Order: sequence, then C-alpha cells, then structure tokens
Amino acid sequence: MTDEDNRSWVIKNTDRIKEENQLFTEIQKNMNPFRTSLRIGIIYLIFGGAWILLSDRILLMLVKNNEVYAQIQLFKGWFYVIVTAVIFIFMFKKALDDYKVAVERILGSHRELNEAYELMMSMNEELDESNERFKFLAFYDSLTKLPNRHMFRTYVQAAIEKEKEFAILSLDLDNMKHINDMYGQKAGDEYLEFIGERLSELIVGEDVVARLNGNQFAVLMISPGDSVFLKNRLKGLQKILQSEWEINEQKIYSSASIGIARYPEHGKEYQELIQNAEIAMYNRKENGKNGYEIFNHSMQEKVLNFIFMRNSLHEAIENEDFELYYQPLIEVKTEKITGVEALIRWRHKERGFIPPMEFIPIAEKTGHILPITMIVLRTAVNQLMQWREKGYCNLKVAVNVSGHIIEDVDMVRQICQMALEAGIPRDNIEIEVTETAIMRNLEKAAQSLEEIHAQGITIAMDDFGTGYSSLTNLHKLPFDVLKIDKDFINTIEKDEEGYIYKAIIHLAHNMGLSVVAEGVETEDQYEFLKESNCDSVQGYYFSRPLPVSEIESLLEREYKEKENAC
Repeated sequence: MTDEDNRSWVIKNTDRIKEENQLFTEIQKNMNPFRTSLRIGIIYLIFGGAWILLSDRILLMLVKNNEVYAQIQLFKGWFYVIVTAVIFIFMFKKALDDYKVAVERILGSHRELNEAYELMMSMNEELDESNERFKFLAFYDSLTKLPNRHMFRTYVQAAIEKEKEFAILSLDLDNMKHINDMYGQKAGDEYLEFIGERLSELIVGEDVVARLNGNQFAVLMISPGDSVFLKNRLKGLQKILQSEWEINEQKIYSSASIGIARYPEHGKEYQELIQNAEIAMYNRKENGKNGYEIFNHSMQEKVLNFIFMRNSLHEAIENEDFELYYQPLIEVKTEKITGVEALIRWRHKERGFIPPMEFIPIAEKTGHILPITMIVLRTAVNQLMQWREKGYCNLKVAVNVSGHIIEDVDMVRQICQMALEAGIPRDNIEIEVTETAIMRNLEKAAQSLEEIHAQGITIAMDDFGTGYSSLTNLHKLPFDVLKIDKDFINTIEKDEEGYIYKAIIHLAHNMGLSVVAEGVETEDQYEFLKESNCDSVQGYYFSRPLPVSEIESLLEREYKEKENAC
C-alpha cells in the first residue's frame, strides 16, 4: 500500500470511527446489567401490583357466584403468567439485541483493529526502509555506493580524535569530461562506478575510500608510514587507476591527479586537511596531470593568489576596469602605420598594474576570458569607429581571441553580429588566433573561422613558430595573415635561422598570405625583414604599445588630411 493509499484510508475511516464511538456510548448506557435488571423488576412490580389490585376489585364488584369467581381467578392467573411471559420475552429480547449489536460491533472493530494493526506494521516496515534509504543517501554515494563527503568527514574526525597517523588523498579523474562528451552521461556514470570499484581494492584495515562529488574521490589512508612507504603506496594507487576500461569496443585508460595532505603536519582539522589535499591535487593538474603531489605551503600561497585573481577579475569585468593599449603595425614598403594591435591592460585598485601574462592564463582557466575578449572587441571596434570619424581611414585593428571563443558558437556569432553592426569595412577588423588554440579542436575551429571569414573579417595566425608550426594547417584554414612570433625573430640574424625565415615568408606568399613579424627591436632585424620581403612589422624598434592619447599623436602624423571623411 502506498503512502497515498494510507492517507486515503485514514481520511475515509475518520468519520466512521466517530460514529462508532457515539454508538458504543449509547450501547454502553443501555447495557448496564444493574439498570436493566432494576428496570425489569420495577416494571414487573408495577404491572403485577396493578393487576392484582384492580382485577380482584373489579371481579368482586361484578361476580357474586363463588364458583364462577374461582374459575375466573384461575383464568386470570394463567392470563397474568402468559402476559408477563410475553412482556419478559420482549424486554429480554431488547436487552439481548443490544448485547448482540455490541458483540457484532466489537467483533467488527476487532477485525478492523487487526487490519489497522497489519497496516500500521506495513507502514512501519516501509518507514524503516525509508529511514534506511535516507540514511544511506545521507552518508553514501548512490552511484558508487561509497561513503560520501559527510561520511568521509566523520571517519576523518574519528581518526583525529583517536590521534591516529593518517593521510588524506584527494583524487580528480583527468579524462572525465572527455568521456562524458564522447560517450554520454550514462557512460560517464558507468566509468565512475568502475573507478569506485577499483579504488575499493585499496582498502587496507581502517582505510576508507569515498566519492566527494562529480569526478572527485578521496582516500583516508591510516598509518601511511614514512615518505618512502607512502610513495610506494601511491605508485600502487596509480597502477590501479591506470586500469583499462572498455566502452563500445574501445579501450580507455584512466588516470587521476592526486593531492596528499598528512595529519598533523599539514593540518589538525578536517577542513584544513581536505583543503590542502585539494590544493596539492590542483597543483598536480597544472603540472601535467596523471601524478601526485604532497602538499607544501608554497602551493597554498599560489592557490590563494589564484582565488584573489579570480574574484578580482569578476569584479573588473563587471566594472570594465580594463584599458586598451595599441601597438602600431608598420608596412615595410611605405614605413607607414596601416593598423594597430589592441592589447589589454589592467590596473588593479590594490595591486596596481597586473601584466596580461599573469591574469590572462587565470582568465582562461576560470572562463572569464570570454567576457574579457568581448569587452576588448567592443572597445577596439568603437575606437576604430571614432578614428574613422577623425579621418583615419583604412586603419586596421587586430584583437587576440582565445581558443575558448573559437570553440563557443554563441561567441563566434556575437563577433559576427558586432562586425555587422559596426558600420565600418569589416576587413578593417582582424581576429588573431594562435596555433595552440586552433589545435584544441581543429574541426570546430575550422567551422568557426569559416563563419567569421564569411563576414569579411580578416583572420591571422598569431605566434607562428611557437606551437605546432604546421604550414598544412595554414592551407586548410581561412587565414589571411601569418604573424611570426618574436622568439623566432630573435634568431633570424643567424645564417641557418635566417634561411628558414626567408623560406617561410616565400611559402606564405605563395599561399596568398601576408606576413607580419612581431617583436622587431633592432635595426638589423628590420633590415633583414625588409630584404626578405616581409610585408609588415611591429615591435619596440618602432613603438611600444601606447594608450589612446599617445597612439593618436602618431596617427595624426600619418593622416595629414584628417578633415576628409572616410
């Protein structure tokens, strides 16, 4: 019987129970033996006395013959006996009927009480089962059947109270997202169950394995021993985690990033220990995944800085606390400014100037890079529109775009919509992407770049020479410009590297690409690039990145006829 059925049964029988109680109250009054006997006795006494007195007096008045009188007295006696018998029969029948109703009601109530008792026992069993389920869900993971975060905390606190030597291991599966994306959520759940079973093989003595959330597990390792012994156990753990798992006839080899915190060296409370273990685990992920790290306090400083930067970035995005600097792009043939590259700058209210190399990688990891890129694009396009109003025609503005943007369909469409609404020649807007960003997902990158290129926006491969350096990718993707990284430029004065550089320029030209050299700092580098037919250059030899007011001073010298509208 379901809970709804139980509720219906109670509601349906409530009124009936009230009626039964009222009826039993009435029957109880009528079933009092003393009262019933007294009532019968009084009725008999009244009836008998009245009969004797009245009948004898009437007979004496009417009958004078003694023989007739005797006969009538005989019949009168029998009549009295018969009438009183009938009266007693009806009176006793009424009392017995009340007893019969009471007995039937009692028997019926007994049956209903038995049914109610059985129902209550069934409900009690269901309640016990529900309590067990709730208890299980409160302390165990429903998927892997391992202890959850709350239960794991209980085990750790018990070990702390008993002052046992132990270590906490925080494990994060490295390839979980790949499995979910490739094979679906169901396959991901099966994989987590598989990992849970494999981790359970680690349990030795009082050790505990738990699933904390998502793809994160934890191990309470009692008596981990010295560093050598602990490392041997960790190697065994890695071996278990690298087990082969098969899905759709494809073999997948699991791996995890592991962070370790020991009690009491790395903390004396649960929260501090688990936090430090997670810090060590995230540090391992940053250093290549599929391995382990033992916590040290320098990691904590790094994570605190990460948290500070993440929160500050969130606030900076809301307030748009960023400024764009512009580095001029010089055409080699004319030595004129033909464009600028927009470079983001962030002056934090407490820390002052924070270099892009510090906050951009964090923005990439936290997802803040998406709104930051859109702020840069919007600001750069608006600035280009203002310059065109001042007569700086045919000026191109280039913006670096993250690989996360290229993989995000909505962001790509926003870029295209922004270009459409700008009301300026779209080839004056240049999107720069790195080889590394493209190779994250080559197929998706190709689709996104084709969509952007179809709007007339120029696309450049940035930092060529630092990533995969594949000219094949240049041929497959809709690039217009090849930007050679400054680290490559630093070696061009050597004969061998200079020859390679000339070959790259030659091949790029044959593919219909213009070539830009970044990081040009010396006259010799510039002269070599000029001789090698490089199309454009940028670098400190001509100008460092400048704020709007200073870059406009340079543009004024380039555009003598500012009054002419574009």
